[in-house]
Amino acid sequence: MNQVTSDKFRWMAFLSSILIALGHATKIAGETGGWFISLCQQLAVPAMVYFFMSSAYFHYREYDKTDYITKLKKRIQTMVIPYACWNFIAYFIAIWKGYTVLSLFSFAKAMSFVYIPILDKAHEPIIGATWFIVRILTYEIMAPIFIRLIKKKHLCWMVIIVNYFLVFFTDLNYYAILYWMPFYLTAGYMAYYYHETIEQKLSGREEKFTWKSFSFLFVFVIYGIFCMGSRKIGMTYDLERFCSITILLFSMYFINWYPKVTWIVKKSPFYLYIIHLPLIWICGDWVGAHFQGKCSPSELLLILFGIILIITYTSQWILYKAFPKLFVILTGNR
Repeated sequence: MNQVTSDKFRWMAFLSSILIALGHATKIAGETGGWFISLCQQLAVPAMVYFFMSSAYFHYREYDKTDYITKLKKRIQTMVIPYACWNFIAYFIAIWKGYTVLSLFSFAKAMSFVYIPILDKAHEPIIGATWFIVRILTYEIMAPIFIRLIKKKHLCWMVIIVNYFLVFFTDLNYYAILYWMPFYLTAGYMAYYYHETIEQKLSGREEKFTWKSFSFLFVFVIYGIFCMGSRKIGMTYDLERFCSITILLFSMYFINWYPKVTWIVKKSPFYLYIIHLPLIWICGDWVGAHFQGKCSPSELLLILFGIILIITYTSQWILYKAFPKLFVILTGNR
């Protein structure tokens, strides 16, 4: 992959993690907040799609079935260990905050993500957002099945289209394997057959900041209008996620200038994704107690989110510089 395309993927991951954290932080506004709160909630929808698609893209870009076991072993470091460590830490934060009590049963619940298809019941781990790690790991375990499907083009598209219809026209659970599978397979198919074309199209970049560089602002305006318009016309989240595929590619194509990729851009997406919910628990009550009634819901959100970003990036820098081995364990070196 050329450096420009690689940088664009990194910047998209960085921005997507921020948008997801911002969307979750809107809970401090309750049921009120107006258009700004609504916009922040909508921006998180395409961002989540990006993480599923980028995971599939990099997995199938140069897929080699002989690496299957090696990749699964690597996922223990990059996914399973961080999942276990962060939910373990969050469990004791939840006890401190009074959200649960200390017991073997509550500990097992805190560490587990379970979805039962027949009963259509789901249980999140204590850090709800970490269900994503389990689902991605599920898809990577299914790689031998997916690659056989991808190699049979017509059958693959038939499965993808039927799967999309299931998502749109049934009450398929958000946590179900089938819910995110068409997005994952679409990106996997694109990567397997067209990664060279895609990366060539995404390789455009201005070396210096000029008036043309403002085209990236146009992308985010379109992105915001899309998210707001989705709600105004009553578009379901399912259809909005499907449309996000085009929006994400459009965004990456038109972002022709961006700052240099630094360590925080490379290392923070996973760290912010996994730490922002515990920080919302810890900081949300404090912000509410000190600013509720004195600020608008939008201002409350910005105060809370600013605190989350400051704590996240400061703690990340400390871990990265002072405790590099611990940082690798907690993030899987992602």
